[in-house]
Parts: sequence; C-alpha cells; structure tokens
Amino acid sequence: MTTVTLDTLLETFSGSDAPIEERIAEFVDSVVSQASWTYGELARGKTDKRNIKYEELDAAGKAALSESRYEEAVALFSAGAGINPNSADAYHNLGVAWLKVAEDKLFEEKLLEQHALSAPGPGSKTFLNFARDALVIAYNRSKTVPISDGDRQKYLGSLFEAYNLLGDYDSILLEAVRLKAEEIDAPETLHLIGLAYGYAREDWKNAEKYFILAKNRSAAENDGKPDPVYLLRLVEAYAESGQNANASLQLQILNAELDRLQYDSTEMKLLSYSVALSVIQSALEEGMAHGSYTSLQENTEFNALKRRIDKELEKDSRKPARRGI
Repeated sequence: MTTVTLDTLLETFSGSDAPIEERIAEFVDSVVSQASWTYGELARGKTDKRNIKYEELDAAGKAALSESRYEEAVALFSAGAGINPNSADAYHNLGVAWLKVAEDKLFEEKLLEQHALSAPGPGSKTFLNFARDALVIAYNRSKTVPISDGDRQKYLGSLFEAYNLLGDYDSILLEAVRLKAEEIDAPETLHLIGLAYGYAREDWKNAEKYFILAKNRSAAENDGKPDPVYLLRLVEAYAESGQNANASLQLQILNAELDRLQYDSTEMKLLSYSVALSVIQSALEEGMAHGSYTSLQENTEFNALKRRIDKELEKDSRKPARRGI
C-alpha cells in the first residue's frame, strides 16, 4: 500500500516543467488511486479516488494546516485539486499550504536538504513557485465561476503575497493596474501594491495613494483603529517623495493615535514599529543630505516616536521569559 507523503509529491511536482494542473492530474492518477489514506478517519477503506469526497479532503487538509502538519496538508489539498480541478477554492488551499511551507524557513530548509532540491532561485521549482502557480490558477478560476467578492479578494491577496515573497513586484503592479483601487478591499493587499510602487518603481506618489487606502480600510475594519504599520508606511512615502512637512505632520498624528488608541505592545507590533522606524530614519537622513532637514535630531516627532519604541522595548524586556515553545 502507498502512503501519500511529501516524497511522492515532490517526485511529481519538482520533476516536471508541465503546468501545475497536469502535474496534479499525474499525482492523482499515479498515487491517490493506489493510496491507503492514513490521515485520521479520512480514508479508511477508501482506495478508489472516485470514492474520495472533496469535502473530506478539504476539511482534513485545513485541519492538518492549522496544526502545521504541512506534508499532510499539501498532499490532501493536492488530491482535492486533482479531483475537483475546476474549483478556485481547491487551488487556493493548495497555494496557501505551499506558502506556509515557504514561510517556515526551518521546515523548508529541512525539506530542500532531504529531497536534494536546489535552493530557491530564478526558474527553480521550489515551494514559493508551487504556491504562485496554484494561486494564479485559483485567482483566474475566481474570475470565471460564481464566487463571493470576499473570496475573490482573499484569492487576490494570497496571490500578491506569493509575488511579494518572490520579489515579483512587476506581477503585482500588472494585475493592480487592471483593477480599480476601489475594487480592492483588503488593507493587506493595498499595502502590498503600495510597496510594489515604492520599492520596484520608486513611484512614491502612487505608493502614498495605496498606503492611505490601506490605512483607511484598516481603520474601517477595526473600529477606527488603523494598523500602525500603515501609518508608518505613509510617513515613509511622504519622506521618500520629499514631502517633509507631510512626513512630520503624519508623525505627529501617529504619536497622537498611539496615545489615543492604546495599542497592545505585542512583540509583532514592536517589531513592526522598529523596522519601520529604521526605514523612516534612512529616508529622513536622505532628506537631510539634500538640505531638507538640518539635523535628524531636530525632528521632534521622529524622536518622540523613537522614545516611545525604546520605552516599550524596555518594558517588554522586563517581562518574565516564556516557557515552552
């Protein structure tokens, strides 16, 4: 009996340059039809692929993904896409599973070493490439089948995240120009478009536009509390485009918002503050070199934010160490 593992998946996926649909079909024909599914109650006694229900594969895959059992999740979602090839949701689930593998660097490195695959690079069929291929199909399927706008937005956001991780900003912008900004609801997606304009094209005016939209959508979703990352990105866009007065004003607003909204000092938010602060510092120093600022130390709003972050980091360092994982 054959047990479906990542070994069999990688033999199929990395050993061929065929479109992902063909590779999945090959996987289903050669593996799933012979497999004795051993994941929980899913497939006891089921050896014929025609008797494996998509809903069961989908539920089992999501359970595996939520518990970081990536081999099972990818196997199950691959099978789901194979027996339900017209489903946008099936390909989206598969793409998200590959993204999770790619984002888990230790897991990815272990698998690359275990299966003698090359590290991610131009043209290599590694985990991010698998994710992108599946998510492209999901997004394209979503344009041709009845689907909720929320799901379509979800598919677009996941695809843009794959492009972002691959550094493929051109593909983000190519799709973004086909859409009206008003048609994109998710602040995370708007944020990625802004990053693409800023870092790939150095078009900070368009970056500013999308960061403002991300900030406003984020506030609308969170009872008027925008994610501070979007506020900081807006400061960066202003500073990079030489709008120093707006950058200083936005820093004032940010400091006031942090006081008013009383954001939790989670590790992730502190990290976001610190990373964004270093980016803003670089932008302001660049402006100073061109005579826009006489001294970084004279920018009181910047220094107020820096003191706030230093204080929060100091407070966070006094917390007792966490036990376990």
